[in-house]
Amino acid sequence: MKSELPLVSICILCFNAESTIERALSSALAQDYKNFEIIIVDDCSTDCSPEIIKSLQKKKKFRLIVHKENTGPGGARDTAIKNAKGKFVVFFDDDDFSSSGRVRIQLETIQKFEKKLKTRDIACYASECRVYKNGYKAHSPAIGSRCLSPPHGPKVAKYILCNIKDKKYFYGAGTPTSALMIRTANIQNVGGFDPKFRRVEDLDLAVRLALNGFYFVGSKEFLLTRFMTLSEDKSEHVNLQFERKLAEKYKAFLLKEQLFYHSYHWPLLRFYHFEKKYFRFFLKLINLSFRNPIRTFLHILDTGPKRLYHENKIKT
Repeated sequence: MKSELPLVSICILCFNAESTIERALSSALAQDYKNFEIIIVDDCSTDCSPEIIKSLQKKKKFRLIVHKENTGPGGARDTAIKNAKGKFVVFFDDDDFSSSGRVRIQLETIQKFEKKLKTRDIACYASECRVYKNGYKAHSPAIGSRCLSPPHGPKVAKYILCNIKDKKYFYGAGTPTSALMIRTANIQNVGGFDPKFRRVEDLDLAVRLALNGFYFVGSKEFLLTRFMTLSEDKSEHVNLQFERKLAEKYKAFLLKEQLFYHSYHWPLLRFYHFEKKYFRFFLKLINLSFRNPIRTFLHILDTGPKRLYHENKIKT
């Protein structure tokens, strides 16, 4: 019965998504789980998104909260969390599409691991398919979805901040918030999202969850389709700024692990690659190799070929 099922709050962040918000909302409304609410937070859109949402609200039941000022994705998601009535929150993005079984399967995955691991400190991510403008599709299994024991604790923080992987764990597609379901109390207890981060706020949240001992589990089923776009707030200049800010925030942890220099300077290497500043790229690579040759070699070996293959596939 519906009353016996825990209420799940579907939280949708919307910003200038007039061409996609109806698709995202429709996928939320079509969930086959029987006890959910939908909260849409419009983060001060300047297009017709609020009007479109209000017109849909006349036909379907959901809550709309409109920000008077733009707070960024973290601030908007925090608004949704504060207004959530559910025991669990799950995040949908305004340009994504979720399968009808997403909420049900992620909740079942959490409940299974809570029973197995005897803890409620679980973050569950959906496996996803990423669709690019040229039609290329990349299937990305979720973190923790392909291993017997899910990754957990500080080892996940080291993976996020420095790409250090324990071979017994599966790290998959990382920790995008648009794929996350978690107990509402848990995300509140770790402080929600940091409003200072307008990018990589998902990584910041995941690092805090990891440092608080959380387990990272994933759905085996592909439940989410993400339509990949590039906007001004997703530019490499902006990413570089916040990736380095992330390293600074966790400087104490990284210094203890002797990883701060690598974590702080690696984003520059990526930035030079994306900007095609190859001379600076090789200078920074030499610098990193001199400071920590093994870590730099392993990082390049793990990510370099994948990056080049990926870039070749998404060329339009």
